[in-house]
Amino acid sequence: MSKSALKRRAREARLWLTDACFPLWSERGIGEHGLFRETLGLDHQPEDSATTRVRVQARQTYVFAEAARLGWEPETAADHVAMGIAALTGPALRPDGLAGRTLETATGRLADDTADLYDNAFALFALAAAMGSGVEVNNLAPHGNALVTHLDTLMHAPDGGYAETLPPGPKRHQNPHMHL
Repeated sequence: MSKSALKRRAREARLWLTDACFPLWSERGIGEHGLFRETLGLDHQPEDSATTRVRVQARQTYVFAEAARLGWEPETAADHVAMGIAALTGPALRPDGLAGRTLETATGRLADDTADLYDNAFALFALAAAMGSGVEVNNLAPHGNALVTHLDTLMHAPDGGYAETLPPGPKRHQNPHMHL
């Protein structure tokens, strides 16, 4: 692909993000209790479910942090980032400071409190993305540092790396470590 074709594709991708993707998920991807929806149907209508993954909260927080970084609807993007951070640093956390796996969409409370390395890696990624987005969200660094400390303390595996879940399973997996 030529340099000019690559630049054209980059412009097209940016336009798709700013004109279609960000507006769609901003309008229809927000559910109750300050949680991002898990899915939209092929008709772009919300498909509500009993739970939503903490990972979805983290990923969508990243998406809107990137939207803010790109200059899309600064106030809206900032509101969505703040909403995602509120979920990730509030109801998504277990008493020990690690993120759980799923949240109840009806109440916003933790539904499955399994500590999963993959989900915690995405929570940490979202915190970092929010810090780099220019959005003003208070106390992000302490939350990120606390999550790293909890991962190091509670999920550290004696043979190296981290336990993929708590309690640890019988097999080791590469993918959560790669994301972390």
